[in-house]
Amino acid sequence: MKRLVTAAAAALLTCTRFAVADGAQDVHLPYADAGLDEREAAAFLLDRLTFGARPGEVDRVVAMGLERWVESQLASAFPEHELEARLARFEALRMSDAELIARYPSSSQLSAHVRRFHPGLIPGRDEPVMDFSVVTAKLDAFRAERGILTQDRELKDQVLEQKVIRSVYAENQLREVLTDFWQNHFFTSLVSFNARAWVLGFERDAVRPNALGSFRTLLGATARHPAMLQYYLGLAAPARLGPGDSTLDVELAKLAARDPAAAEELAAAVREEIASLEHEEDLVLAREFWPATGPNEPHARALVALQTLGPDGPFTDADIAEVARVFTGWGAAPIGPSPEWFATGLARAQQAGFVRDGSFLFRADRHDALAKRPLGLELAAGGGVEEGERVLDFLASHPSTARHIARKLAVRFVSEEPPAPLVERLAQSFQASSGDIAAVMRALLQSPEFWAAAKQRQKVKSPLELAASALRATAADVADATAVVGRIAAMGQPLYGYLEPTGFPDRAEHWLDPAALLARLDFAADLAANAIEGVTIDPAAIAGTGHLPPEQLLAVAAGRLLPGREVAPTIERLRGAVGEAAEPMTAAVGLVVASPEFQLR
Repeated sequence: MKRLVTAAAAALLTCTRFAVADGAQDVHLPYADAGLDEREAAAFLLDRLTFGARPGEVDRVVAMGLERWVESQLASAFPEHELEARLARFEALRMSDAELIARYPSSSQLSAHVRRFHPGLIPGRDEPVMDFSVVTAKLDAFRAERGILTQDRELKDQVLEQKVIRSVYAENQLREVLTDFWQNHFFTSLVSFNARAWVLGFERDAVRPNALGSFRTLLGATARHPAMLQYYLGLAAPARLGPGDSTLDVELAKLAARDPAAAEELAAAVREEIASLEHEEDLVLAREFWPATGPNEPHARALVALQTLGPDGPFTDADIAEVARVFTGWGAAPIGPSPEWFATGLARAQQAGFVRDGSFLFRADRHDALAKRPLGLELAAGGGVEEGERVLDFLASHPSTARHIARKLAVRFVSEEPPAPLVERLAQSFQASSGDIAAVMRALLQSPEFWAAAKQRQKVKSPLELAASALRATAADVADATAVVGRIAAMGQPLYGYLEPTGFPDRAEHWLDPAALLARLDFAADLAANAIEGVTIDPAAIAGTGHLPPEQLLAVAAGRLLPGREVAPTIERLRGAVGEAAEPMTAAVGLVVASPEFQLR
């Protein structure tokens, strides 16, 4: 079967040679102007706004009405009964940040917890260890006895699997597509040891709820989330604050001017809370290994150049340095592997400029409160956490941000080189709606450029898109997505695993190297043959039952897997390979999934 699937490889290689060339009103879709009938338009919407059409879905969208279906997707209005049932087995999805850390502590957190509350079980941090395997065995036994799991195995597996399950079974597909888009835009990674425990919550709490909402809200949620702050941990410069330079110093000085005794009492209380917090942090990670707490220019550059203004935006290196100063003090609240950790809290510190908001912590003692001038903004001395919010306001409303986001959305949904007039109109919609993502998407779907792309089909599916679309098109039962996750990685997209803060490139050339192409063909063949562990399909339901001639099997499979599209070229190209197959029905399904037409959306 795999030998036969290679008949599609040469045609698929041609993909790399393509000319990579508001409000609540109802959307109007000008597909007829592009020469499409209603069914063709529905098929194109499903190709671009979802992870692919399921059997019969084109007809269901037509019956519902294309405009009504689009508005329902923009509002995330569909019930998610099957998705919720499928996700029920992932316990991590239902856990708070504190519960996640307690259930899936890092190795250093677990060791510190054992040393603190179960002394003698393992050697102290400063004691010599002759055989680390003995220590590891004791920690493993402790984990097993108390049901404590690991971040790099059990938690990571859930993060990866739920991504696939959502892509395949969600009814609100546009929200999932945009969640994937924004997670890649505001990139965090499981590769980062510091961010690993937070990636699930980042997508669940910061990205998905805001994927079709306000860009400013989305920007603020991601900027404050520990996954983003911890991803850049370790890249900061040393703190350079002198006496009186921090927000804490400023707040205490203000109080001292009114009530010296109260200021002295508060300063002592805050110092005690900070000392307690840092003592417990030191138990987890020795102080000499703590990351620096000064300006973090890599984080500032990502915020400005990647997430908002764009790489060609109006900023200088000096601006980046000033933005980095603005976000000193921003970090994650300490959470330990049990409630006993960090129990002292920071109640008094919050009276002196500290801010605790869920898992976000603003350290007033670390914030540079001197005057700043980022991006032309004048920030007077004495500021605190509101400085960062003001910069986020500025970035979210800037015309360059509007153009940057507009272009990225146009690349994702239209073409790799979107027409400049389209990008400009989307940018105008972004600004006119104060960054309403749904309004920008509505403008995109009403554009002639979007519908013109239906005749060209030049967008190559990413490995996740290919796998999800194939599973949806074949009505696959995904009982366990572990093997699918591995196949997606083999095709070149280790989920949450890109090594650069840019996120995965949205370009065909990134996905279509020879090894990735072979992996795509293997996936198609194995899916058709029910050779992917945890996944079951019914080829007869796709290619037709009975003793149909091979060419008819291929025609039926192409019609069902490529609904609303011209399938004659696919049939003509693949008919010989099906005729040679020992199992023509299985071959027909695998060949269509491997075909260039299926690989494009």
